[in-house]
Amino acid sequence: MLQLVRHHWQRANRLRQADLERSALFFFYGSLMERYGNFNRFIKKHVRQIEPAFCRGSLYFLPAGFPGLIIGDQHDHQLVAGELMQFDQPLRVMRLLDKLEEFYPLQPRRSIYLRRRLPVLVERIASDGDGQPVLQRHDAWVYIYPRRLLRQDRGALSLPCGQWRSFRDTPQLPVRTGCHSLRLCDSQQQILVDELFYQQPQVQQACRQLCDSHRLCQQARQLIPQPNAGFPATDVVPEPHASG
Repeated sequence: MLQLVRHHWQRANRLRQADLERSALFFFYGSLMERYGNFNRFIKKHVRQIEPAFCRGSLYFLPAGFPGLIIGDQHDHQLVAGELMQFDQPLRVMRLLDKLEEFYPLQPRRSIYLRRRLPVLVERIASDGDGQPVLQRHDAWVYIYPRRLLRQDRGALSLPCGQWRSFRDTPQLPVRTGCHSLRLCDSQQQILVDELFYQQPQVQQACRQLCDSHRLCQQARQLIPQPNAGFPATDVVPEPHASG
């Protein structure tokens, strides 16, 4: 029995090593983003670099209180906001994340989340010195939510703005700067985000004032069971998985 378990572990590890040869980047859109409890508890000490990034897909608030990214549906023109991360020990981190998200490389049908390599957009300043932003595409590992499970979650709510932070957080500071149009969005998704989006917990206020999709998010909020709007506290680690 022990030998069988060891063989299973080695096979899964070889798959992870092969995956990391294809990409060692990870994209997170939920409680594993910086400033949340799961980031601090599980991956903070391994992080080498964090950058704001965007992945195409549809974002949902699941009845369990987690976000879920869905790909391959009619809303894939939308951009889901998150963070692109690099790690000092990517294999160790991938093993940890697979366990946290309940992804089983050898048995994907048993998995709660699926790890998929997807294109991610990062906005960086051009290196030619003109100071203009340029879009760069990178392939990164993303933990997505299976459509088969979404069909079973009758209470799942669509988040049309694609921003878990703006839906999840309560603003603690006033918006101190103006808001600008998010250059990565197409004509079907009008989002305006405060320029301190990744420094201050104020996204919801900017979203409420300027985002065309805010009313849809507001309608979704009203459907969440009370009390506490179904949200765990920021420093509480959800169990058993973390949903990106």
